[in-house]
Amino acid sequence: MNNVDNSLIVKAKKTANTFLVTGNSLIKQSTDLIIAKNEDLQIATSIMKECQLTEKELEAKRLEITKPLNDFITEVNVLFRETANPILKAKN
Repeated sequence: MNNVDNSLIVKAKKTANTFLVTGNSLIKQSTDLIIAKNEDLQIATSIMKECQLTEKELEAKRLEITKPLNDFITEVNVLFRETANPILKAKN
């Protein structure tokens, strides 16, 4: 189990670092851009689209990593709830 946990952490860190680099690059592009002509507006639109795409990709990666963990927690909760039922009946 420990190996699985470590691999998920490594995967999450790599994913986060990749998106952090992308985000910082997009910040630099957007803050360096001065809109003085139509071409600049097209560049700004392109940067905005890249931000939106990256945001969607980030959310997809987050769900890819957290879904198995959330599913496992759900299974554990069901197991203990089912295990507790006879004990609760015995108490009553």
